[in-house]
Amino acid sequence: MKSYQTLAKQNERTIRNFYAAFQCHDKNEMLNHVSKDLILTVPGSGLNSGEYWYHDGFATFISNILEYYGGKFTQEITALAASDQHVMVREFNVLNRKEDPSVDWQLPMVMIYTLRDGVISQMRVVPEYLDVYNAFWTKGAENPRGSVDLFAHGRHPLGNAFSEEQFDFMMEKYFG
Repeated sequence: MKSYQTLAKQNERTIRNFYAAFQCHDKNEMLNHVSKDLILTVPGSGLNSGEYWYHDGFATFISNILEYYGGKFTQEITALAASDQHVMVREFNVLNRKEDPSVDWQLPMVMIYTLRDGVISQMRVVPEYLDVYNAFWTKGAENPRGSVDLFAHGRHPLGNAFSEEQFDFMMEKYFG
C-alpha cells in the first residue's frame, strides 16, 4: 500500500496535469485524468448546472464552457491542498460571454476532487458567489455584483497542505 504522502503527491500531480490540459482546452488530455465512471456535480440554476456522469458527461460539461464563453478565460490557482484521496483547489476565474464579450465576470470558486487509482472519480464545483455564478450561466442576466472586486480579499494562498478542517468546512459549505 502506498503511503499517505506518496498518494497525496500523486494526486497533486494528476490535478496539476488536468489543469494544464484544461488551460490548453485539450478535452482528450483532460479525459486521461478522469475515471470512466466520473460524477461531476455543479450547483445552481444556470445553463451548466446539474450532474454530469462518465466521460460523455464530462465532455458535455467542457463543451458547454467552451461554447458559452466569449474568448476570455483566465484562471489563477490561489490554493491547492492534496491528500491521499482528495484535492481541493481555489480558483480565481475571469471569463466573458459570447453574448457580450466586452463584459468580464469574476468567478471565484473551489473545486473538490476525489481521486481513485490516480484519476479523478468525483468533481464538485463550489462557487463562492452562487448568485454571480448563476447569472453568468443565465443568458441575458446581469452580474448582481458587477461593481465589486470579488477577488480583493481572497488572495491568501494556503500552500500545498491538507487539513481535515479545510475539507470538512468545504464539504459543509457544499452539502450544508
